[in-house]
Amino acid sequence: MLLLKNMGAIIIKIEILKPGVIFKNHKDFCIKTGITYKNSTDSKKAQLKELARYCSFEKKGHSIIVNSRYAIPLPKKKNVKNAVYNELIEWLVLDILAQEHNNGRVYITKSKLISSLGFVNKNYFKHMHNKKEIALLIGADSYTVQDFYNTSQSSFKKAIETALKSLADRSMISYTSVFKVKENGQESRLATMEEKNAILVCQKKIMKKLGFAKLSQIRAKGKKVWRDFESQVNKELYLYNNISSYFQVYEIILNSKHLEEECISMLELLLKKAEQDTYTQEINEKACAKLLQNAKKRHTNSVDNLYRRESNYIQDISALIDMLIKSGSDSISDDLVSLDIGTLDKETIDVIANIFS
Repeated sequence: MLLLKNMGAIIIKIEILKPGVIFKNHKDFCIKTGITYKNSTDSKKAQLKELARYCSFEKKGHSIIVNSRYAIPLPKKKNVKNAVYNELIEWLVLDILAQEHNNGRVYITKSKLISSLGFVNKNYFKHMHNKKEIALLIGADSYTVQDFYNTSQSSFKKAIETALKSLADRSMISYTSVFKVKENGQESRLATMEEKNAILVCQKKIMKKLGFAKLSQIRAKGKKVWRDFESQVNKELYLYNNISSYFQVYEIILNSKHLEEECISMLELLLKKAEQDTYTQEINEKACAKLLQNAKKRHTNSVDNLYRRESNYIQDISALIDMLIKSGSDSISDDLVSLDIGTLDKETIDVIANIFS
């Protein structure tokens, strides 16, 4: 029995696409794969573009030669400017869920998901608390580094949740944000209902104490203020319910039955390593381009933030992208360690002090 796959408005017999199969010309390809033959150049290009989602192939003269068929089709690329990451993210989320040890359910932090999907390199989270040192390393203002982290994380979160909402909208997954807690010396676990209520009570108490009405207002003040808030909440929680710390994770559950109805088996979802690397690399390239594009818009449209209007703002953001986002970038750990302010002259120290004050 031939398996059929939908190529946009086309149904193709994918079992035909075996390595080494040769179609003598485009018409022969259409007949054997069940595609309606159209003799226009644009139609042929569109059909071959769709074919490239299902297999790798080459053309020799009029012939089409299949090299290999993909375990799962590549995501269909949309001509929508804002759909930068969505389909690639969706596919990789499904791949994570399909891994045997996950059994169709994962609890994953936002930072872990950002890293797993290829948005950033290892420097990004490893050194996110070394913003002043990073600023010194590239010769930028520390506010620019903080701004970069704030805007990039907002961009990543939006992209991830857009993809998750799209999958949930098609009933392929369900997802929610849940609390995990730690007790002294214990592994993290899901919070009980009583503990969830305790977390909310303590958050509200500390928010009022610090003069905030919303969590988003605290986040907008930067990581230092947010860490102070979380530290105070943790202390309150320990007194309240003996919890040493808490954090939020995504709970994502795969609807495997729905996938089976769409003729996608769990085995098909297990991406080959080479394919997975291709997807994460493409996400990374798109992330780099998108972050630079957004920085240029902020630079052009900025009114209140004077440092965004500085002539070197785009150059600094580009350097941060190369250092913290771009796949394959060298580790900056040794460079940060080698920063020795004690060896600098007084004039340079005064400049640094002004930057970091």
